[in-house]
This record gives sequence, C-alpha cells and structure tokens, in this order.
Amino acid sequence: MALARTNDPITSQEAGESIKYDTSKLIQKRVLSIFAEHKHLDDKSLLRFYREKFDPDVSESTVRTRRHELVEAGLIQNSGLKITQRNGRRAIVWASK
Repeated sequence: MALARTNDPITSQEAGESIKYDTSKLIQKRVLSIFAEHKHLDDKSLLRFYREKFDPDVSESTVRTRRHELVEAGLIQNSGLKITQRNGRRAIVWASK
C-alpha cells in the first residue's frame, strides 16, 4: 500500500514507506476516536488533540494524511464550515459522518 503519491518528493515517498500498514490503520482509528469525542475539528485542532492524547511527537503530515484517508473512505467529511486561523488563513472544519 502506497502512503505517498508518486509525484511527491522523494522525502515524502521515503516517509510513506517507513510507515507500516498496521501503524497507518492504528493512527486512523485514533483520529476517528478524536472525532467521536469532538465532532468538528480543523487539522490544527486535530493535531493538538492527537498529540495530547496519543503521541506528542507525531508529525503534522502523518495526522493530516490519515485524516485525508478517512475522508476518502467516507468516514469524515467537510462540514462546510471554515475557521480563520491565527495567521489569517481559513481552514476547513472536518466532521465525522
């Protein structure tokens, strides 16, 4: 199972290869558990809760990628809401289905 796109930089491909399938599924389950508790989250909030609850050293891209996989699987969806972050950029608020 490829965990990086073929057009991603080599460093992303190497990182994807370093994550085992079982680890990927475990992180997905943890992400779903956070959504079960909080219902609506942007990626920064999801990352903060994930680090607090499971692994303070997990990379942002790992959590974001697992969330994206759950969107692709139909378990999480775009809520239609957006928030403005501290940097002034807007972010999608995700929701469990």
